[in-house]
Amino acid sequence: MKDTGATLGLDTDPKPRRTYVNHLDIEFSLAEVCLNIGQLFDANDPPRISAKLVTSPVHLKRFSDIISDTCVRYQTEFGSEIKSTDPDPSRKRSG
Repeated sequence: MKDTGATLGLDTDPKPRRTYVNHLDIEFSLAEVCLNIGQLFDANDPPRISAKLVTSPVHLKRFSDIISDTCVRYQTEFGSEIKSTDPDPSRKRSG
């Protein structure tokens, strides 16, 4: 993988847990942003949150830039458009 500015392999855990996710809710205040990441199996069921990541708005912007750059690189390499399967990914699910 190309270095994108993130540090890899510097964790104290030599085998970090790897989990497939397809759901993201974001909560924020003036000082912090919480990314609730998990799995959604059925739109009528609540998501199963596997991690709550807390960061600052400044770091969230940096993450957004990294993700956007990665999407462009993906499309360049694989030649396919990335589309959301959710017609309104900003909607908040109750649960």
